[in-house]
Amino acid sequence: MSAGLTLAVEAALLGQDYEIAFGGRANMRFVGDVAKSSVARALEAPEGAATYNMNVQVLDVEEMIGIIGALVPSARGRITCRRDQTIAMASIVEDSRIQALIGPSEPTPFREGMGETADFLRRVHRLSD
Repeated sequence: MSAGLTLAVEAALLGQDYEIAFGGRANMRFVGDVAKSSVARALEAPEGAATYNMNVQVLDVEEMIGIIGALVPSARGRITCRRDQTIAMASIVEDSRIQALIGPSEPTPFREGMGETADFLRRVHRLSD
Protein backbone atom coordinates (compact mmCIF):
# COMPACT_ATOMS: atom_id res chain seq x y z
CA MET A 1 0.00 0.00 0.00
CA SER A 2 1.30 3.42 -0.87
CA ALA A 3 0.03 6.96 -0.61
CA GLY A 4 2.52 8.04 -3.27
CA LEU A 5 0.01 8.39 -6.08
CA THR A 6 -2.46 10.35 -3.96
CA LEU A 7 0.38 12.63 -2.84
CA ALA A 8 1.43 12.97 -6.48
CA VAL A 9 -2.00 14.12 -7.64
CA GLU A 10 -2.19 16.50 -4.68
CA ALA A 11 1.20 17.99 -5.59
CA ALA A 12 0.06 18.25 -9.21
CA LEU A 13 -3.01 20.23 -8.17
CA LEU A 14 -0.92 22.51 -5.95
CA GLY A 15 1.65 23.16 -8.70
CA GLN A 16 4.42 21.32 -6.87
CA ASP A 17 7.01 18.82 -8.06
CA TYR A 18 6.71 15.30 -6.66
CA GLU A 19 8.68 12.08 -6.96
CA ILE A 20 6.81 8.83 -6.40
CA ALA A 21 9.14 6.64 -4.33
CA PHE A 22 8.85 3.63 -6.65
CA GLY A 23 8.57 2.74 -10.31
CA GLY A 24 7.83 -0.27 -12.47
CA ARG A 25 4.55 -2.15 -12.47
CA ALA A 26 2.28 -1.86 -9.46
CA ASN A 27 -1.18 -3.03 -8.55
CA MET A 28 -3.80 -0.49 -7.61
CA ARG A 29 -7.27 -0.55 -6.11
CA PHE A 30 -9.26 2.64 -5.59
CA VAL A 31 -9.81 3.44 -1.91
CA GLY A 32 -13.55 3.85 -2.52
CA ASP A 33 -13.69 0.21 -3.66
CA VAL A 34 -11.87 -0.91 -0.51
CA ALA A 35 -14.18 1.14 1.71
CA LYS A 36 -17.33 -0.28 0.08
CA SER A 37 -15.96 -3.79 0.47
CA SER A 38 -15.04 -3.22 4.11
CA VAL A 39 -18.53 -1.93 4.96
CA ALA A 40 -20.16 -4.82 3.09
CA ARG A 41 -17.99 -7.34 4.96
CA ALA A 42 -18.87 -5.69 8.28
CA LEU A 43 -22.58 -5.84 7.48
CA GLU A 44 -22.33 -9.53 6.59
CA ALA A 45 -20.64 -10.12 9.98
CA PRO A 46 -18.74 -13.30 9.09
CA GLU A 47 -17.49 -15.27 12.08
CA GLY A 48 -13.84 -15.18 13.01
CA ALA A 49 -11.07 -12.94 11.74
CA ALA A 50 -11.12 -13.84 8.07
CA THR A 51 -8.88 -12.15 5.54
CA TYR A 52 -9.82 -11.47 1.93
CA ASN A 53 -8.05 -10.49 -1.28
CA MET A 54 -9.46 -7.97 -3.74
CA ASN A 55 -8.86 -8.01 -7.48
CA VAL A 56 -6.56 -5.22 -8.63
CA GLN A 57 -5.57 -3.26 -11.70
CA VAL A 58 -1.90 -3.50 -12.69
CA LEU A 59 -0.26 -0.55 -14.43
CA ASP A 60 3.22 0.83 -14.95
CA VAL A 61 3.91 3.84 -12.72
CA GLU A 62 4.94 5.84 -15.81
CA GLU A 63 1.46 5.18 -17.23
CA MET A 64 -0.09 6.33 -13.95
CA ILE A 65 1.97 9.53 -14.12
CA GLY A 66 0.68 10.08 -17.66
CA ILE A 67 -2.89 9.76 -16.41
CA ILE A 68 -2.21 12.29 -13.64
CA GLY A 69 -0.78 14.62 -16.31
CA ALA A 70 -3.93 14.21 -18.38
CA LEU A 71 -6.08 15.06 -15.35
CA VAL A 72 -3.88 18.02 -14.35
CA PRO A 73 -2.18 19.22 -17.56
CA SER A 74 -0.13 21.88 -15.76
CA ALA A 75 1.64 19.06 -13.87
CA ARG A 76 3.13 17.37 -16.95
CA GLY A 77 6.83 16.86 -16.36
CA ARG A 78 6.56 17.76 -12.65
CA ILE A 79 5.61 14.31 -11.39
CA THR A 80 8.36 11.67 -11.60
CA CYS A 81 9.14 8.28 -10.09
CA ARG A 82 12.10 6.28 -8.84
CA ARG A 83 12.50 3.80 -11.67
CA ASP A 84 15.23 1.99 -9.70
CA GLN A 85 12.85 1.18 -6.82
CA THR A 86 10.10 -1.33 -7.41
CA ILE A 87 7.47 -2.76 -5.11
CA ALA A 88 6.93 -6.51 -4.96
CA MET A 89 3.18 -6.85 -5.53
CA ALA A 90 1.05 -9.60 -6.95
CA SER A 91 -0.30 -8.96 -10.43
CA ILE A 92 -2.97 -11.64 -10.17
CA VAL A 93 -5.05 -11.85 -7.02
CA GLU A 94 -7.45 -14.68 -6.27
CA ASP A 95 -10.56 -13.00 -4.89
CA SER A 96 -13.30 -15.64 -4.99
CA ARG A 97 -13.82 -15.57 -1.19
CA ILE A 98 -14.66 -11.85 -1.10
CA GLN A 99 -16.80 -12.15 -4.23
CA ALA A 100 -18.75 -15.01 -2.63
CA LEU A 101 -19.36 -12.92 0.49
CA ILE A 102 -20.33 -9.54 -1.00
CA GLY A 103 -20.94 -10.25 -4.68
CA PRO A 104 -19.02 -9.55 -7.87
CA SER A 105 -16.88 -6.44 -7.95
CA GLU A 106 -14.57 -5.02 -10.60
CA PRO A 107 -11.85 -2.50 -9.73
CA THR A 108 -12.64 1.13 -10.52
CA PRO A 109 -10.43 2.01 -13.52
CA PHE A 110 -7.30 3.89 -12.42
CA ARG A 111 -8.15 7.01 -14.44
CA GLU A 112 -11.63 7.20 -12.91
CA GLY A 113 -10.30 6.66 -9.37
CA MET A 114 -7.59 9.30 -9.82
CA GLY A 115 -10.24 11.66 -11.20
CA GLU A 116 -12.36 11.16 -8.08
CA THR A 117 -9.27 11.65 -5.93
CA ALA A 118 -8.38 14.87 -7.77
CA ASP A 119 -11.95 16.15 -7.36
CA PHE A 120 -11.84 15.39 -3.64
CA LEU A 121 -8.49 17.15 -3.23
CA ARG A 122 -9.75 20.17 -5.16
CA ARG A 123 -12.56 20.47 -2.62
CA VAL A 124 -10.19 19.96 0.33
CA HIS A 125 -7.84 22.67 -0.94
CA ARG A 126 -10.69 24.85 -2.26
CA LEU A 127 -9.25 24.86 -5.77
CA SER A 128 -11.17 25.57 -8.95
CA ASP A 129 -10.97 23.23 -11.94
